[in-house]
Amino acid sequence: MAVNKKHPKYSEYIEKCRELRDYFSQEENQILAQYPLYKGLDHPATKELREITRRHNAALQELQQQYGFLFE
Repeated sequence: MAVNKKHPKYSEYIEKCRELRDYFSQEENQILAQYPLYKGLDHPATKELREITRRHNAALQELQQQYGFLFE
């Protein structure tokens, strides 16, 4: 699936993607700050981080549907 980067709304779409990334990155950083020894997999933070990833992916998918006209 290709993105039409020449479309006038493309920069708006990218900006919203960046806002989502920044928002969810902040949430991840807050969780990781609580667990300085986090190394993944069997750690309690893994479940919390997975949930953040799921929410981020759902929000990104919704954004892609809103801007579906950009995708050829």
